[in-house]
Amino acid sequence: MKTIKHYVDIDGNSLGDFEGSIPENGIEVPARPASGLDIWDGEKWNPAPLASEKIRDNALAAIDSYDFGDGRVIQIRTKDRDNLIGGIAKATPVWKMLDNKVYSVTVADLQAALDSQEAQIAAIWMAHFADLEQGVLL
Repeated sequence: MKTIKHYVDIDGNSLGDFEGSIPENGIEVPARPASGLDIWDGEKWNPAPLASEKIRDNALAAIDSYDFGDGRVIQIRTKDRDNLIGGIAKATPVWKMLDNKVYSVTVADLQAALDSQEAQIAAIWMAHFADLEQGVLL
């Protein structure tokens, strides 16, 4: 009966399971990774670094709210953008906030929330483009 063993390359990338043979330059490890993308650090498996696109998408999804600093907190998720723009265009006088209560708002309030959202989105995209230019986590 042959024993199945798992091997990695010099960088800790999984080479897979082998039965009775050893892959060229393979280093035996005591356990299989949870994911084929995980990296062996010499002692344990670590999750593979996220690709730049995944980092960007996670950051965009994390944009959540804007705090006016007076107890009002408005949602500014990327899917709320059109609502904010419409509220500004119509000079909407009230808005349902994150706590599901309706508060008075001004166009300047809604514009400040939209500006915050746009600044966060721009920073996320700039970081993403910088990663791509440097070839980081492609």
